[in-house]
Amino acid sequence: MYRAAFAIGLSLALTGCGLIPRTGTPSTALQVADAMDVPAEDMSREEFAARLKAGRNDLGTAQGNANIDGAMNSLITRDPTMFLVSGFLPPGIARNTQIVAWVPEAMAADGKTAAAIAEKTYKKASAEVYGNTPQEKEQIETAPIKYVMGVPYGEGSPTHSVAQLYQMIAGHTPSLEPAPKFLHAQANAYGPLFLGIHGRASNQDDLEKIQRLSALLPEWFYIYSPGLAQVAPPTVLNKGSHLPFVEPQ
Repeated sequence: MYRAAFAIGLSLALTGCGLIPRTGTPSTALQVADAMDVPAEDMSREEFAARLKAGRNDLGTAQGNANIDGAMNSLITRDPTMFLVSGFLPPGIARNTQIVAWVPEAMAADGKTAAAIAEKTYKKASAEVYGNTPQEKEQIETAPIKYVMGVPYGEGSPTHSVAQLYQMIAGHTPSLEPAPKFLHAQANAYGPLFLGIHGRASNQDDLEKIQRLSALLPEWFYIYSPGLAQVAPPTVLNKGSHLPFVEPQ
């Protein structure tokens, strides 16, 4: 079941990279990446359509479908892996998986409590995905997360590097801020809170586990995955669903 959902979900996500500032309305994925301070850029609808067509020589009904979303769905049902394209990623932050929480104000009285709630929630979900035995699950749930930061992990600007190093040593307590607009139900939230440091997936099984982890986490958790060359593009996940880096219609 997870393999099917994984293939379909990743087929919805194609991305390129660019520089900020940008024009136009950003996709939800790009809004999340911006809130994480992860370099990213939406693909245009035209380029997305071109990549869809390039994914197969025989497009059938998809080729004549003027609606891009309809064409995409048609291709997915026939061969969801044919048009997965891994875009270029700059070195540093965008090459690392970022697991981020924005803890709703209603769930915590202060930043310290919010961080504790986020850590407990993340470890419980991680235990279900990465623990193969009851003992392993218990170990994952009880072991402290080594790094909790307010900035993404990876090589960035000199200012970012200083902040990252400091927070890796001293830890981080999130402050209460206006919630990003993609958290529709929340006025304020503690975050962003980056839990642990993670590289990128080494195979498809790793990618599928990231999707399973996302599915087990609450809606206030978002995961940026840099994808895997020749297998899957970068994507943002929320509640197990992939958000595409494609400009909205």
